[in-house]
Amino acid sequence: MATWTVRPKKDTTANWKASGRILEVNEWGVEETTSGKYILRIGNGKDKFLDLPAVVDTPTLEKMYNTIQNFNNNMQQATSAANAAAQSAQQQAAAAKAAAAACQDIEKGINSMSDKATGKKYTIGVEAGLVFLEETT
Repeated sequence: MATWTVRPKKDTTANWKASGRILEVNEWGVEETTSGKYILRIGNGKDKFLDLPAVVDTPTLEKMYNTIQNFNNNMQQATSAANAAAQSAQQQAAAAKAAAAACQDIEKGINSMSDKATGKKYTIGVEAGLVFLEETT
């Protein structure tokens, strides 16, 4: 198994510029900017440190972190909205099921009901497009 130890060189932007140092192939160097940010560059054995492309830097990492954090927040909001919609759908399905059960007797032609408080029975009827209750007891 191939292993190696990374010991990056680290210095300020001004010192890297003044030194004109060329990093060896795959040698790592870290630049500390005047604003306290860090930039990682990896040597190619021929170009000066500051001419090497940045592999990663703290502003890019911060942007990536913010993008991931925003995605995470959006996913949490979407999950919450989906859960609320699912609960609402379950409630609506339960209400529809209850309404369907209530209509089963009407579908069977049973059109009477009882008032538990008074003990009276009623028949449901339709005449000229109007629905009415008629006391049968």
